[in-house]
Amino acid sequence: MSRLLLFLGAGALAMSACASQSGTVDAPRRVDVVMTDDLRFDPASIAVTKGETVLFAVSNPTALDHEFVIGDSGEQAHHAEEMMSGDGMMHDEEGAIGLAPGESKELMYTFAESGDLEIACHVDGHYDAGMRGDVTVQP
Repeated sequence: MSRLLLFLGAGALAMSACASQSGTVDAPRRVDVVMTDDLRFDPASIAVTKGETVLFAVSNPTALDHEFVIGDSGEQAHHAEEMMSGDGMMHDEEGAIGLAPGESKELMYTFAESGDLEIACHVDGHYDAGMRGDVTVQP
């Protein structure tokens, strides 16, 4: 009987931990993201729920400038064009932050629609080298 209670208690704890994973504007879920020397994001895949608010705590421990841009393929293409035109980002705007070497910043983002988005860095050559990741927004 005590094993059953222990099992049920552990299950309830696991369920409450899962329930607390969904963030709100007042209490966003925190996701730590690290930019790496090999031009990657860690983690490179993130799952969220439609309507969820996430506070991305992004750190750039590398010796290079980087950016963290959230958007669909059209938004990523538009941002890449801006970067190529010489308007270089390295400033913060909705859904995007620029980070100098050694810098850390936070970006709060609410996922309004379900579907697939991407995180990316469009500093010259970084996206093509693989500095991108997937965000799956579940219904």
